[in-house]
Amino acid sequence: MAEFFLDTGQSLFARLSPPRPPPIVAAMLRRFAIFLAALLLPAAATAQATTKVVISTTLGDIVVALETERAPITAANFLRYVDEKRFDGIVF
Repeated sequence: MAEFFLDTGQSLFARLSPPRPPPIVAAMLRRFAIFLAALLLPAAATAQATTKVVISTTLGDIVVALETERAPITAANFLRYVDEKRFDGIVF
């Protein structure tokens, strides 16, 4: 294959190849790929321990999944309020 050079001494084929992304763009693309892979994994592989609570409203029920592993204190506080019936009769 014949190689053609520009007057700058740079190969024409090297000049026509797409430039490499800057390091920051490459890092962002890697993070996006990891994020996308996490979304595409089966739910069982990334399942967290959750507790489901049903909030009944006049317009229907709302199911809330409390992540007891990721936020144990917050989930425990919310469940304590539910057990104490602190949310009963409250209008949202």
